Amino acid sequence: MRALKSDMSVYQAANPGSTLHDFVRWYSPRDWQPGGEGSSLGVLSDRFSHPNNVWLACWRGVKPVPAHKQKKLFDYENEAERTLHDLETMAPGDVCRQVLHCGFVAAAHSLSANVCASQVDSVASHLARARHLLWSADDTYQGDAPLGGAHLRDREVEAEHLDEVCTAF
Repeated sequence: MRALKSDMSVYQAANPGSTLHDFVRWYSPRDWQPGGEGSSLGVLSDRFSHPNNVWLACWRGVKPVPAHKQKKLFDYENEAERTLHDLETMAPGDVCRQVLHCGFVAAAHSLSANVCASQVDSVASHLARARHLLWSADDTYQGDAPLGGAHLRDREVEAEHLDEVCTAF
């Protein structure tokens, strides 16, 4: 909701005298239904037509403030501290798995961007297999681990999965 209010505030500052209709037509074009042929008027979609619409309340509640004068929506320091804390509290094996996974993804991307490698059938098939294995890794990871899931349910599954990825490369 903060982001929406910020966007509305910036829009009002950049477009004095604008209305919610103008903002919705710019911000969410699917919620703007143009009028008939030759008409520049239009109407808001059904979800915006209710008098107790949240967007209407937000629009009326914000003041025009340029973006450079608004408080930032993303707190870089707080997010950096949180990330460092997550890294400090992770088990070394989990950090290695995260880094290894990133390395394989970067290698797959580099190989797929190489025109010569992608034209060799054996390389292309191994690359497709590696890409499949890397993307399916999310099914192997648990969701409650730091940084999006680094704990594996079964160490044997982990070793097998790693062997398959290495073979594909």
